[in-house]
Amino acid sequence: MGNDAPFLLLLPAAGAYWLLTRSWQFCYRLRHERPGLIAYQVVLFGTILLALGLLTNKLFAAISTSPYAVFIDALADVIAPAIKPGNASFAIVCLYSLGFGIIAPSALNKAAQWRGRSRDIYYLRANRDDAFEAQWYAAHQPTNFRLVQLTLDTNKVYIGTIAECPATEAGHRRSIELLPLASGYRDPETQTLTLTTDYVEASRQIESDASAASRFEVVIRADRIVSSSPFDFVLYARFWQEHSATSSTDVHPPPS
Repeated sequence: MGNDAPFLLLLPAAGAYWLLTRSWQFCYRLRHERPGLIAYQVVLFGTILLALGLLTNKLFAAISTSPYAVFIDALADVIAPAIKPGNASFAIVCLYSLGFGIIAPSALNKAAQWRGRSRDIYYLRANRDDAFEAQWYAAHQPTNFRLVQLTLDTNKVYIGTIAECPATEAGHRRSIELLPLASGYRDPETQTLTLTTDYVEASRQIESDASAASRFEVVIRADRIVSSSPFDFVLYARFWQEHSATSSTDVHPPPS
């Protein structure tokens, strides 16, 4: 190999970086990795892609009567002026590696969808160490009904279930879709919680018609959320009853 071989190795490395940053299984975890570990993963996956490219090239070369052999010869003629003599075959291997890296994320993401795993599931799993994300992950599970209480920077409070937690490709959550069961506000001075609105009628409509949920969902920007906590109406009502006789109670009764 000539002196251009190290530059050709940038092709499988670029394919590996594309795979790692576009595949749901890897891209969200990558945000929490140290630079050295990211470089290691790029090298590791680049080596795997290079091996796949080498196997593919050998397979096509073995089928000398195939139209692919004609294609490989034509490709070698095209790239020959840009590389050292004798490196055409290695350049084709690197191009295959880059191609595999580019198409792999789509295949892996489609496979994840086929298994019933959305992009958001991988995002939430990768961010379990984040207190907000861990709580929303637990509340987002379809088999685990759990209410959350979200307090916004305007002191508005929403209580309900997490309908969706859409994540962006870059891994930064921008919004949360909440199906509210109650809402209210906190006093700016005392932070006293007062529930003013319930959504009992909405819940009844959703029980009879699942498609009605979209009419009551509230979309909240993630950067507007000040605090998030689990919520239990039974404990809330019990706590209010036990403290209703005192003047220092920090909550007000739920709306009737």
